[in-house]
Amino acid sequence: TKAGPMFNYDDFMRRFGDMPLFSIGSYFEEIPGVYFSGDIYTRELLLHLVNEHGCRRIAFIPTMKPDGRNESYISTMKEYGIYHPELYVDEELIAGTGTKERAVNALSVLLDERKAKFDAIVSMYVLETAELLKELKQRGFRIPEDVALVSYEAGEYGKFSSPEITTIVFPWRDLGYKACEKMVEYLEKGSVDH
Repeated sequence: TKAGPMFNYDDFMRRFGDMPLFSIGSYFEEIPGVYFSGDIYTRELLLHLVNEHGCRRIAFIPTMKPDGRNESYISTMKEYGIYHPELYVDEELIAGTGTKERAVNALSVLLDERKAKFDAIVSMYVLETAELLKELKQRGFRIPEDVALVSYEAGEYGKFSSPEITTIVFPWRDLGYKACEKMVEYLEKGSVDH
């Protein structure tokens, strides 16, 4: 699995659990691996919006599977005294929907139901952010003049969208290199620090 939830975890472990397994980019209690803590980068992204762009009302669309980034948003906003509960779209309100539907539903919650005002919106997925960009434009918002739009996840789509979607670069190369080192250690020694 690419970093993120492994929706077929039980089936995967049933089939391959007796082999040496190593995860790259995701944390699993039973599988050693390398990953970076997304909550740190979420905080950096939020602080950039706050300190560099003066944003004070930052809406947030949470991850599909809690992994620390959602909590990082809440704690960072509270630390700076700018946490507004109406700007956090609860996971339950958009659960079980695809990328496009999540974006549309999240904006509906924020704009139609809550009548929330925000100067930035943060999404965890670049394709979801692309849908937010399209939906915000359809609703008459100018990006980035009216609303700063950022994605935690980088991707080619975000790079070539208009305007380009601001993202955090996921360190795949570094993770891959470190993972290769650790996997060799695991295969040679039979264990590796979890």
